[in-house]
Amino acid sequence: MGNKKDPLKLFLLIFILLLIFAPGTYSIDMSGWSSMTSTAQVRYIDYFDDSLQVVSSGGWLKIDPVSGNFIKITNTDGSGTSDLHYILKDDDDVVWLAGCGRLIKYRDGRYTPYLFFDRDNNLMTLYTIADDGEYLWVGTGAGLALFSKEANGGQIEDFYFRFGNLSPEPKINDIEISGDTVWIASSTGLAVADKSDPNLLKSFANWTSFDSDGFPELGDDRIGAVAYFHDTVFVGSSKNASRLTIDGLDTSFVKLPTREPISVRHMIVEGDSLIIYTAGGFFVHSESGTAGNVTPTIPGNNFAAGRVIGGEHWVGLQDGGVYFGTDNIYQKLEDGGLPGNYITSLASRGDGIVAGAFNIDGAAMFDSDLWSDIDGDFRDWTTTVLYDNRDNLWVGLWGYGLYRIANGTAVNFDENNSSLRGVSEGPAYVVVNNLAADSRYLYVCNYRALDGNPVSIFDLDNTGNSISFGMADGIATDRVASIDVFGNVFILGTESKGVYYYYFGPDPFDKTDDSVANLREDTDWLSSNTVNVVRFDNR
Repeated sequence: MGNKKDPLKLFLLIFILLLIFAPGTYSIDMSGWSSMTSTAQVRYIDYFDDSLQVVSSGGWLKIDPVSGNFIKITNTDGSGTSDLHYILKDDDDVVWLAGCGRLIKYRDGRYTPYLFFDRDNNLMTLYTIADDGEYLWVGTGAGLALFSKEANGGQIEDFYFRFGNLSPEPKINDIEISGDTVWIASSTGLAVADKSDPNLLKSFANWTSFDSDGFPELGDDRIGAVAYFHDTVFVGSSKNASRLTIDGLDTSFVKLPTREPISVRHMIVEGDSLIIYTAGGFFVHSESGTAGNVTPTIPGNNFAAGRVIGGEHWVGLQDGGVYFGTDNIYQKLEDGGLPGNYITSLASRGDGIVAGAFNIDGAAMFDSDLWSDIDGDFRDWTTTVLYDNRDNLWVGLWGYGLYRIANGTAVNFDENNSSLRGVSEGPAYVVVNNLAADSRYLYVCNYRALDGNPVSIFDLDNTGNSISFGMADGIATDRVASIDVFGNVFILGTESKGVYYYYFGPDPFDKTDDSVANLREDTDWLSSNTVNVVRFDNR
């Protein structure tokens, strides 16, 4: 059996740490800093104060639906985090935000963060909030928190981990409150309880739970959304959407005619309709039935949430930003931000132009105030970018080799036209994960090159000329992580073999004068043989 977790200890830990990190209005001097983020990964959309309120992994957008103008709020504005999941406004005109590690209170231009820690003293992610007037019910990555808005200026009152027969400490994705009833949509099933006495909720026996073992119509135990519509409970799982039917002692779930399998992200009541936002489009359910919508002008149809305002439909995509439109004709709201928030590398040119690698979101360039995509057949993850002294941009990819961007033209280097090689599982799958350059040559980490040569050097004066280094040269690993160069030496950081210090002499294409030294944990006092980054200083 696994180790049993003590709910009381976890609650006490969270409570004590919350007291230690007492709430207060943060006043951090962020002058001189700008936070550049991507709002492409939308988590939720609300509407109040005549504005659409969009929260994302890159901050909070306040959008005027009439003009399309917007304000972006990030961590440097005082919120403490740009990684947000939910927003609501209570009856006291207080805005509450749920995000990475904190519940944030926003009122009169001031932010008050309340930090949430788990048993290992790590910040917990908060995914959703429901308000019953006196308390906030907060869904976290490991259960449900009861938060008092008034006591001591705001504090956790209780924490719940077990919900009927569901596996303990689930991620809480959504909460619905109706009167004294609280419903939770979790990563291990659906649960409901009478919340009139919150103390009773600490016992799992006071929760009624539903999972796919007892109700196979749910399709899966991962429940993403729950909503009340026309006095009926509707549930969205990672497979389908359904409504809960209770007839005396008979309880069942009736599937709605959506496509299957389809993961439901949110369900929003709009007038006489329930709009269901899913990973494969959105559906409108009403008394007359359920209809799917085709939106060819929205790429991917990977919906997270949406709102209908003044007859115009605003939708947020899981990975594509915000769109708006009517009659299935939509256009994108351009916010000028990053392509994505997963940034693997940055490089700057002499004139101040900055380029970035954004993992699955490709590569982009920043000029003055806007980020724009860099053209190229970036079919796999971008890992690294570098400008050489000729102002050419080099882009490394996980699986598709190396690109040089010069004068608006992209040239690909792979196993067919260079010394780069693919991995043993696929000769055409060429992984480039780090770059360095001096005035004449480009130095490339070619991870797991199948010929055992994980380093390639390109002549910048003639990029068709390249040479590789590896096992035969004394580099006894193909799992390289980082490279740098100074003088006539390149240095390598590796996954498990420490550091290689390679002298290649005045001409790297002449190996007759080469030598190599391996610096390791057991021989040279490295703290670890896993070395993720190596860099020379100016000496």
